[in-house]
Amino acid sequence: MRNVSARYRDRLSIVCTSFGCFLSCECTNDQSPVPACMRPASVQSYFLAQSMRTCWHCDRDTRVFSFLLPCGHEAWLDSVESANWELQASAAIVYYTTWIPLNVQARMRSLTGHYRNDFSKTTQSFYWMNHCEHCGMKQGDFELFEEFDTPFCPINPQDASGILLHPVRKPFEASASSIAYEPGSFERMRILS
Repeated sequence: MRNVSARYRDRLSIVCTSFGCFLSCECTNDQSPVPACMRPASVQSYFLAQSMRTCWHCDRDTRVFSFLLPCGHEAWLDSVESANWELQASAAIVYYTTWIPLNVQARMRSLTGHYRNDFSKTTQSFYWMNHCEHCGMKQGDFELFEEFDTPFCPINPQDASGILLHPVRKPFEASASSIAYEPGSFERMRILS
C-alpha cells in the first residue's frame, strides 16, 4: 500500500473524505486520518440514510441511520498494478464507521441522539453504531448492512422506498472498515428536501 508507512499497515481502514474514499491509518483524536498526499478528489455532498428495524431486545420499531455517498464519488484504489482515484458509478453506504469529525457528528445528532460511538463485543472494537430509541440497546452494523433483506440492504424494491435520504451539501469525511457499493434499489430511496 503506497504512501503508508509500514508501521501503520496493521491499522488501515477505508476513509471517505471530501477528497474521496481510500485506505488510511486509524486516528485516535479528532484530527483527520487522511494523509496529505491523498487529497486530490471530491465528495462534496452526502446523505444521511434513515431506515427502520425492529429492535432485537424490546421488539419495538426504531429508526436506524447510516452515511450514503452519491453516485460519482471517487475512491482511492491501491492495487498491484496502480494506485489512483477512480470515479464510482454507483452510490455506496459506509458502515463500521470508526471515526467521523465533529461537524459530521453534529449533523447526525440533528436527526438522532441514538447514533454514537460504542464498544461492540462482537467485533471487539469501538465504532459508531445505532442504538434503539426505546430501550437503548446496540443495533449492530452486521444486521443492518451485511445480511440480505435488512434495513439498508432491501431485496424488494418497494422496501427501498422506506429508506429516507437526508441530503447534506457539505464535504464528507470518515474512517470506516466497510463500504457497500450499489445499495439495493437506490433509485427507489426517497430523497428529502
